[in-house]
Amino acid sequence: MNSFIPPERLRAADFPFSWSLWREQCWEQCPRSCFFHYYAARGGHDPDAPERQRKLHLLKQLLFAEEYLLRLLTSELLRGDPETWQNRTLRRFAREWSAMLTGRYLVDHRQPVIFELYYKRGTPLQLFLRLEEALKTALPRLSATPELRLWGARPRIQQIREPDPVAITLAGVTLFAPPLFGWRAAGQARLRQLVRHRPDATGAAKLLLLHKYYALQQLRLPPERVSSTLLTLTGETIQLDPRELNLSLAIEQIQESIQQMQSCVAPDGTIGELDFPDRPEHCPKCAFRSACSSAARLNRRLST
Repeated sequence: MNSFIPPERLRAADFPFSWSLWREQCWEQCPRSCFFHYYAARGGHDPDAPERQRKLHLLKQLLFAEEYLLRLLTSELLRGDPETWQNRTLRRFAREWSAMLTGRYLVDHRQPVIFELYYKRGTPLQLFLRLEEALKTALPRLSATPELRLWGARPRIQQIREPDPVAITLAGVTLFAPPLFGWRAAGQARLRQLVRHRPDATGAAKLLLLHKYYALQQLRLPPERVSSTLLTLTGETIQLDPRELNLSLAIEQIQESIQQMQSCVAPDGTIGELDFPDRPEHCPKCAFRSACSSAARLNRRLST
């Protein structure tokens, strides 16, 4: 392998690979956005990082409105008392919205920022009212579900709370299960997850697979002792039944996804922006459109 790597290329081995549903979604939308998100932006959290790296890391933090709501609701639910969940969530939203308007995210990349606000999709007031209404609708609906009431009534020692993605392994590759909650009692586990909307059969099978591997590797429970349920932001409850979902196919699809993502590494072990295929049709919805050469070409074509 060459010891000299041009500045525009990166050594793939410096970026330990992992797979998640989020990363797969990013790849399916546009592989090139994965390069910016998982490689070029790395290290940009440091205030002393080069300007372009800082900008890419900032863009990496952008969340669409629905993604922001899901993360906010999940984080507050799993980090505090379910009885105070609704009030805490609304107060945190007010704090974070104020920080977004003042631009605190430009200095502190730990602060959230919404894609639609950053790229001026509508007025700030319109976006605020939309988010506030969504929260005030989702919170009571979710709180009224039997799943949340049963979980909240369990002794804290029986509760499962995973507010951050959890690392598991599949065939030697690190996978990240999404944030989960539930309870464990009598040698069984009931796993629950908040989702934006009802997934299709493929997405449901992958979620169930991640739940099963989490239970096996983290809780030391066999798959038959674990049940999984999804709760959408509208309060819909979805049981994940292994008899109706093809878990073997889900494993094959995840492994194929991993191979595709790793196929962009050049023979000398390096990666660069142009090694990752672009999908210009995704540019309008891409956080990195202000940094990507493909988006720049598209903009030039549209302006001529």
